[in-house]
Amino acid sequence: MLAVSYRNEFLQFMRQATGFELFPESIYGFHKLPALIVPQDILVICGGSLLICLLAGLLPAWNAGRLKPVEALRYE
Repeated sequence: MLAVSYRNEFLQFMRQATGFELFPESIYGFHKLPALIVPQDILVICGGSLLICLLAGLLPAWNAGRLKPVEALRYE
């Protein structure tokens, strides 16, 4: 959210620091970099990433928990 809020200031800083314009107005047709923050999109992205992280952690733990300790250590 912070990066989106200060995107134009960052582009101005990069233009001054490097002397190179990252998004030339003559090519892209806009003076400032536009952005629209939709709260529902943020909720979907955060919820989806939380679900993926939980599944990525729980599925291997569930499979490891079903193993007998002797069987699991046999192949180590």
